[in-house]
Amino acid sequence: MEKGDFLLVELEGRDEKGGVFDSTKGEIAKKLYGKEGPLLVILGITPMLKGVEEELYMMEEGEERDIIVQPEKGFGFRDKKNTMVVPISQFERIPHIGDVVSIETYGNIRVGIVVSVNSGRVLLDLNHPLAGKTTYFKIKIVKKLSTDKEKAEALLRENVKDFSIEDNKAIIKDKLSEEEKNALK
Repeated sequence: MEKGDFLLVELEGRDEKGGVFDSTKGEIAKKLYGKEGPLLVILGITPMLKGVEEELYMMEEGEERDIIVQPEKGFGFRDKKNTMVVPISQFERIPHIGDVVSIETYGNIRVGIVVSVNSGRVLLDLNHPLAGKTTYFKIKIVKKLSTDKEKAEALLRENVKDFSIEDNKAIIKDKLSEEEKNALK
């Protein structure tokens, strides 16, 4: 495979204890991607773990592999400096140890895990929960898309739910009500 190739990929990611954290099937797929089924991956463009992407470059259409992704090519290493102390007053409710919380810092939303709560302060760990962990993936290249029509349809399918292609033109169906259309005028 080469940079820029359009691929339909099935995958399942597991942590060190065998827990599934990513999948293109079942409830996890619906929660993460809003649908089940292969994901569109454009090699070198679609953000993904380096270890998974490198493996895809070495695979062929229809091939399936089980791979091990070490932290340096996965979610990175834990950084002890990637913590933050926040006044408890910044929370709508009192957080508890182990809670996953979102906090805005310098205009960015960060997600962290509550490590401790005491003296009106909350210590957050902002590392990815899988940082420092080896992860395991089952990946399969279901199809390499080769025609412009296949690529366009796949891009539309990922980003627009109601469309058709007629006479080599993409027709995106308008889902706005008359009231919504009038509000835009």
